[in-house]
Amino acid sequence: MGFFKTFWRGEDSPTESGVHIGSYHRFFEGYIERRVTDETNGKQKILRVYAAPYYVREGTDREWRRAKAWSVGLYVISAALLLLSATVLELPAPARYYQAFVACAFLCDFYLLYKMVKLLAAPRKMTVGEYKALRPSLYRGALVAAVFSLAAALARIVNMILSHIQAGAPLLLGTFCLAASGAAMFSLWLREKRAVFEMEDNENAGEHGVMIQN
Repeated sequence: MGFFKTFWRGEDSPTESGVHIGSYHRFFEGYIERRVTDETNGKQKILRVYAAPYYVREGTDREWRRAKAWSVGLYVISAALLLLSATVLELPAPARYYQAFVACAFLCDFYLLYKMVKLLAAPRKMTVGEYKALRPSLYRGALVAAVFSLAAALARIVNMILSHIQAGAPLLLGTFCLAASGAAMFSLWLREKRAVFEMEDNENAGEHGVMIQN
């Protein structure tokens, strides 16, 4: 309850009260907080000012919007191909063990959908908390999704070879969609991994108070 009370009303500080809440420290990392008196009612409240350096994506705002569009586009293509692969595949029951890979890829896509929404709303100039909440989990999730999709495609190919299954159009199309989905997700991982963020000094760096660290 301390975190929600702090976040919405600013009446209590887990830092000063000795209660260390992980979500609070992650969200407000880099902020300086201090107690001030509310002039309207005379009550004490917590004032927070972001004082740590900012993470700024290299380039212009227009290039940042373009980069976000590319990442979201690659995600949509990958998710659509993965969904298509699940609708056209026809394999005998003993050969369906690969579906575990497909299921894991779908779970990764659902997770990345949340990250894509955050990416679209993200500014080019991020606080420490915003950067850590989005960037590492985004490109790591994309890499895991790519591995599962490519592993499913490889499992299908190996199964066709070992089981001497005749490769009809649905099977070939499904396998191709899986491989292409993994390739698109791998491209997303590569773009996000190679993105360059610079550290920008904060004019509030000299503020007095308690610096929140995670």
